[in-house]
Amino acid sequence: MLLTAAQVALAITLLTGAGLLLRSFRKVVAVDLGYEKGAVLTFEMDIPGIKYRDGSSDGRNAPDNTGLLYRIENTTDRGTHV
Repeated sequence: MLLTAAQVALAITLLTGAGLLLRSFRKVVAVDLGYEKGAVLTFEMDIPGIKYRDGSSDGRNAPDNTGLLYRIENTTDRGTHV
């Protein structure tokens, strides 16, 4: 009897937690991001380590490549992430 009560209590706790998690997820998905998601262009640019004298590819030379972003027409903002 005690084992059954513990299992029921655990089941209720897990179902309540799952319901709260689902409600939170729905709220997060509904948050306005502040920009139009359909008009975002993302891409990845691989920088080979052989290109640099010291063999590093940790992004120290990334500012040299950002000029390419300003050649893309009809864009309002540009950004990089290293």
